[in-house]
Amino acid sequence: MLDKEADVFEYLKTLSPSAIELEFMSLSTIRPGAIKMNGDLLKMLSKFKIAIKKNQDTDFVQACLNNFLKLHQDTIVEDEELSSLLEDEIIPSVEASF
Repeated sequence: MLDKEADVFEYLKTLSPSAIELEFMSLSTIRPGAIKMNGDLLKMLSKFKIAIKKNQDTDFVQACLNNFLKLHQDTIVEDEELSSLLEDEIIPSVEASF
């Protein structure tokens, strides 16, 4: 995936729904030589947070977030940093966008 949040979502828009799901499934929870576990998931959650706060393609971003959360819910619940980011920053941002 790409680094900038806008580029990530522009890239995802070019994919079919099944290809988006495959991209999310390919995010690694453990990367050889990584300093911390779940780094890819944390980066993607951070990209969701920024896109939601910018009101960038709200419906598309929320649909992607829903898919992402369904795929990685067990890992997110077990990881304090991921669950904290979701509960403290992303969910309030989503609620505020309505």
